[in-house]
Parts: sequence; C-alpha cells; structure tokens
Amino acid sequence: LGGPEAIAFSPDSQEICFTANTDKNEALSTNGDLFTVPASGAGAPTRITLNPADDWGPVYSRDGMWIVYRAQMQPGYEADRWRLMLYSRKNRKETNLTADFDRSVESYEFAPDSKTIYFTAEDKGEMPIYSIGAAPGNSPKVVVNGHFNDEFDVSGDGRTLAFARTSLTMPAEIFAANSDGGDVRQLTHQNAALLSQLDLAKPEAFW
Repeated sequence: LGGPEAIAFSPDSQEICFTANTDKNEALSTNGDLFTVPASGAGAPTRITLNPADDWGPVYSRDGMWIVYRAQMQPGYEADRWRLMLYSRKNRKETNLTADFDRSVESYEFAPDSKTIYFTAEDKGEMPIYSIGAAPGNSPKVVVNGHFNDEFDVSGDGRTLAFARTSLTMPAEIFAANSDGGDVRQLTHQNAALLSQLDLAKPEAFW
C-alpha cells in the first residue's frame, strides 16, 4: 500500500516488512496485512498478520527482536481506532499494547534499547507524545504534553526527542526535549519575524 510507512528494513538489512492488501476486491476492503520478504528478493513473501481489518506501518526494534505496527479491529470500518501492536519475530505472536487506551495511535518509534516505544495520539485537540514499555501489561505515559507534536524522532543515544510542534498561534517549528519530557526547547524560529507583526488572540482550552 502507498506511503513510506508501509515499508521497513530490519536492522541487519536482511529483511523487508511491508503492508499489502491481498483481498480479491481491494476497492471494497480495508484489510491490510504485514508481510516479510528477504531483502535479496529470494523467496516468496511471508504473511505475518491474519487480522481481517487493517494492519499498517511496520517498525523494527533496533535489536531486531520485535516489529511494532498499528491495527484496526473492525473490517470495513475506516474510522476505527488504531491500536499499537507488538509482533515477536521469535515466537510469531502479536500483542495489543493499547487495548485499554481510548485514543487512536498515530506515529511510533522504538527507543535505542528496544525496551520502550514512543508514540503520538491525539487527545482533546492536542497531540502529546507518549511512551509505553515493549511488553504486555504496561500503560501509556505522557512524555511531552501541550500543543500539537508530530513528526517526532529519537536520537541515537536515546536521550533526546525531536519533533515538529504547532499551535493555534504558531506554524510548525522544530522542538527538542529530553527523553523523559524535560527541558522542552524550541530549535527553529522560522516564523518569528512574521508572528511578531501579528496580534493573535490567545486560545483557551476547555473540556
């Protein structure tokens, strides 16, 4: 299926995982499944998910033991909530990490130690960055809160998060924070000159 998130390389570059819809009538189906295939092209793809709804966006853990992806559970329902799923390459079993999390998972990335997964999910008009342990029984924790935080990445040493932040009074700028959410700082000020000329009303949140 389209989009760069549909394809991922394993850390050793020996395998590719991708999303494909193999139903007879793709136009009437929302059933995407994950497949793996040797990066050399030798051998047929292996289907690793059997969920009748959509499985999407594989990301390998850096130690190569896991593949995380997101999934919907209701076939044909495109507005279904996206769950964060963890697939074990060793025992070929998947775990729903956010079964009790009433938000729809957007983007996600492993920490370098492969023990933590960072992800984004919209919440009350904003987009916090969450973390969750890469094992059953853990609950998501808010790491970066406030505003709309998207397009995030984790540094190679796992100490820093970088992300694009927007708000009702600020176009996208690049921010960084410690991996525990501390020391949030703005790195770019591309729109500062234009914003200084505007008298923007300060928005207030209510719920």
